Amino acid sequence: MSEIIGILFSVLAAVIFGVCTVVQKYSLKKIKKFSLAALFSSRGWVSSLILGGVGLAFYLTAIYVYRISSVQVIIAASVVMSVLAGAFFFREKIGVRKWVSILLILIGVAIVVSL
Repeated sequence: MSEIIGILFSVLAAVIFGVCTVVQKYSLKKIKKFSLAALFSSRGWVSSLILGGVGLAFYLTAIYVYRISSVQVIIAASVVMSVLAGAFFFREKIGVRKWVSILLILIGVAIVVSL
């Protein structure tokens, strides 16, 4: 049971971390002049920090109940979520190389988790 919870919480953390990256980019686009004061006055950017805290809670629970080697591989796959969300929200192009990379990442995660 702890294996399922560990995998589930790792995936949730990876998705949240990927979404946080996109929310941060979106919030940064709205800031006219970059500064720490501007960041912390941006509701979107502060929301991404809170969301990141939720992701951290899922991550910490995952490494508590499951193998860190598998959790880390799943967390590293958050880049897939960032790429897909970037394409969806910012209309960033995903070329053939990125699609192949995404596929290889997912295959790699499946292999490591199954060991």
